[in-house]
Amino acid sequence: MAVIAYSVPVGFWIFWRKKTGASAFPLIAGIVAYILISFARGGVRAVVFTDSLRENKVAFYIVSALISGVCEELGRYIVFRRVMTWSSDYKDCVTYGFAHSATESFLLSHVLENDLFDSIIEAISFAVGILFSVAMSVLVFTAVKHCFSKTQSRILMLSAVLFHTAADIIPGGYFTDFLSFEDYEIIYVIFIALCCFIAFRVYKHYGKSSDFN
Repeated sequence: MAVIAYSVPVGFWIFWRKKTGASAFPLIAGIVAYILISFARGGVRAVVFTDSLRENKVAFYIVSALISGVCEELGRYIVFRRVMTWSSDYKDCVTYGFAHSATESFLLSHVLENDLFDSIIEAISFAVGILFSVAMSVLVFTAVKHCFSKTQSRILMLSAVLFHTAADIIPGGYFTDFLSFEDYEIIYVIFIALCCFIAFRVYKHYGKSSDFN
């Protein structure tokens, strides 16, 4: 059943590569960056998470979400600023965002243990994760490459961190019994859709319409 879930990121990359001729370098950068970010995030959590903090579920999820938001978006910023210095093309930031999310999904998923239904759910989760990661990549890429002022760049970076933090807090609402599973799903889907819409509007405002042609 793993093939169902894994077909989403593999299919996306085949489609994206064929459509845009995207370079493999941002793909590799996204994979390596996520692994390094994971180690950095783990180190921060080891320092920050005291026993008392772990016992407070609400505080634990909020702080954990904030650490993830800061580490992952700062990681994106460093890659776009220091590694992908040669590119200002949005198709490269989409490739990075895909690779970042796909790596996270592969490392955290349990598809080998799933039945058919769970594999389909996992595949949907992969797709949603890719959309969100691409949206955050567009915000950070724009902040680094296409903003007209430092103020605009800082606003986009802060927005990416806050959106990412919120996206990680929402599942915490379910795990702390604050939200039912149905409410969590509805809120999460609406929130991801909103983030994607905002990222698309940012691209339309700052980007070039020829980037994906």
